[in-house]
Parts: sequence; C-alpha cells; structure tokens
Amino acid sequence: MRLFDANGQPTSDEITVHQTASEVQPQSEIAVLENGNIAVTWHSDRMLDGNLDVFARVFSPTGQALGDEIDVDPTDAPNEDFPAIAALADGGFAAVWTADDGSSLRVFVQKFDAGGVAVGDKIPVEIPEFSSTLQGNYSLYAPRIVGRSDGGFVVAGSLWDIRERESGLFVRMYDADGAVIVPPSYSSPGWWTGYRTSTTDIFWTSSQESRREVDIAATIDGGFVVSYSRDRNGVGDDETTTTRRFDALGVGVDSFQYVNDDQSFSQENDDSRVTVLPNGQIAVTYESGNEGGSERDVFVRILRRGLFWHAPR
Repeated sequence: MRLFDANGQPTSDEITVHQTASEVQPQSEIAVLENGNIAVTWHSDRMLDGNLDVFARVFSPTGQALGDEIDVDPTDAPNEDFPAIAALADGGFAAVWTADDGSSLRVFVQKFDAGGVAVGDKIPVEIPEFSSTLQGNYSLYAPRIVGRSDGGFVVAGSLWDIRERESGLFVRMYDADGAVIVPPSYSSPGWWTGYRTSTTDIFWTSSQESRREVDIAATIDGGFVVSYSRDRNGVGDDETTTTRRFDALGVGVDSFQYVNDDQSFSQENDDSRVTVLPNGQIAVTYESGNEGGSERDVFVRILRRGLFWHAPR
C-alpha cells in the first residue's frame, strides 16, 4: 500500500500490509473509513490450516498500523477466497468473501468497527429461493460489497447453477443490523428471467444470456449501480459489459445499458470496475478484445445523468 495526495504525489513509502512474509498474499481490497482510517483485506495461501484464509488490517490516515492483521473468519471455513471490503456509514467496515462448504461455494459478510474489532457474528448471504428451486445445487462466488447511506450494505456476486451449468447474478440488501431488506414488489421489465421467485432478491439469468463477473457502487441518491458481463450467446465468446441502476429500495430505475457502442467485440468484465463520481456520473472501466486495434485494450466510459454516455477512452 502507498499513500498519495490529491495531486498524485506520494506521501508515504510503500507500506507492507500483512505481517506474515511467507506464502502468497493476493487479491487485496481497500476502503477509507469515515474517520480517515484505512482498512485493507486480502487472502493468504495456506497460512493457518492448509486452506486459503482471508485477513484484514486497519491503518491510520497516515499509514500507521493500528493493530495486528485480523483473521476475518476465525472459524477457518475451508478455502476462503474473493475478499472485498466496504466502508459503512457507522464508521466501521464490512468484509465479504467466499468459502467452500464442501460441495459448493457460499458467501459471508463480517462487520467490524473502525478499529477492526468484529461486530456480531458473520452473516451468511443466503438465497432461500435458489435453495428451494435448485435444491442446493448452486455456488455463490466473487462477491462485491458497498455501504448504504442508512448504515447497511449491499452484496452482489455471481451464481453458478451446478446442474444446468448456467451463470447469473444476485444482489442482496441488508440494513445496519444485518437483516435482509426486502424490495417492494414490481413488474419484471422483461429483460431478466430465471429463478427469481420472490421479491427478496434482485437476480437475473437465462440459458441464452449468461451474466457474471459483477461489480457494484453506491449512487449519490442512496441507490446503487451494478456492472456485469453479459454473454449474449451463452457460450462465453460474445460478452459485453453492461450496467443497470437501482434506487435505495432495490427497484430498477432504468433499463440495462451497454457500456460500449459496438457490441461486436467481446468485453470481459472480470477486471472491470464501476465507480460513482462526486457529481453523480458513473465511470466504468472494462477490457475489450480488438476494439482498439490491438488484441486487448482497457477502456473507461462515463455515464452522465440522463443515461447519455461520453465517448469511450
């Protein structure tokens, strides 16, 4: 980790986040808390019990460690992976990750205060509709998380139907106490289909158009925006990065939006990110094959209010 000022000038040397020098420490994520503290999460290969483990550590605004690294899940569930982190409105933060339950992957969330002390027990991201419809034959993985203005948070991620070998997305909203927020009933706009059988989730998938590799960001009106990779032919070679906005209740406020003008190229969203600028505009980065004249190029595009896009760069 390294700190920079508003002009991009470094204000610190490189800071080693983890305390254990052995093993590989990849997949780091960072969040700046309400008091200026910095929380970092990452996973470590075979560090404690022969499995992957997820850790976090809190630093001061100047980069001083405020304690030892934290084992995010002390129960040491097998193969913890895909960590992500978000600052919360109460001044703390929440970490989300994937763990292996022996037959499939599941997602968990743990809240912490600003000093890195765990608040309550870990929260399993449970999707009862999927459990009953798919009879447990599904995996949730690669989660992302963002804080809500009311102190809660939203978790989004990918779902894999083990039986049908189809992929989709899920979004789950929680209040400040970790209870599920149920969106109001609303009509499907027609572009999403699949296993969604109640209003407790926002979820879409189809055998013709797989959706996966999600990212999420909070919007200035209290809602959130989701970006994801949409595979239009269902076989993984015709993907395009797509976004959709939702209000604070979890109701879609517009139809889905392709990020790029020309969908004839394949946009892979596994390394793409979405963020919301202070003026409310939405910035999305994505990787595209052959669109810029070379085999792989990285683009960024800005969504202005009113759903008009600036030209990609």
